[in-house]
Amino acid sequence: MHFARREGLEKRRAYSRSWSEEMASLGTGKLARQSRCFVQCKIKLYNTMICGLCEVALLDEAEELLLQMDKDGCPPNDLTFNVVVRAFLKRGDRHKVKIYL
Repeated sequence: MHFARREGLEKRRAYSRSWSEEMASLGTGKLARQSRCFVQCKIKLYNTMICGLCEVALLDEAEELLLQMDKDGCPPNDLTFNVVVRAFLKRGDRHKVKIYL
């Protein structure tokens, strides 16, 4: 094998080894915290989009996004339901309010 090629292969192996060792050293606790943080960020993003849709009275789209949020594994929180319920109350749709309360 050519010297430069062998040296490049050894560098890739060393990088691969160091990366896998680093991932193993993270442990499940750190990965779980990172996963929770990711879900919380997604919840904030969904809430922002739902708030915006409710502000411009696009409640059907907000409701669809709320259902999609739950399907994506991001449980809606109190803020999510508060915004949606207030928007439906403003529109006078008491049937929808009863569903979300």
